Amino acid sequence: MKIKSAAFCLLFMLVSSAFALNQYKHPETDTTVKVKQALAWWPWSCEVTIQNRSRIGLNVYAIYQDGAEIAFDMMPYERSVSISLRYYGYCHDRLYLNISDFYGYPLFAGYPIPGDVVKV
Repeated sequence: MKIKSAAFCLLFMLVSSAFALNQYKHPETDTTVKVKQALAWWPWSCEVTIQNRSRIGLNVYAIYQDGAEIAFDMMPYERSVSISLRYYGYCHDRLYLNISDFYGYPLFAGYPIPGDVVKV
């Protein structure tokens, strides 16, 4: 009986980690517009992707072109995270991205273009 419950717990952890949040969007993104435009563009063409390949955690801070801000943490070897640049109906080309480690040491600061992959 213990083996079945352990197997169930392991399966539950694997499935729940597969559906973890790995995409961040602008606060004003309209979900109905996204559904209508889903086939009109490639999803990765209007995103900035961040990959953490290091042994330390990262603090990610981004400011959109209109001043909206998002901030989140990435754990070591976490799968890649995408930040969508599509809001207000079209793809924006500016996003200030600041990535530092948990100790405050800056690793990246700049304006990646849509489609860029920032590897840390």
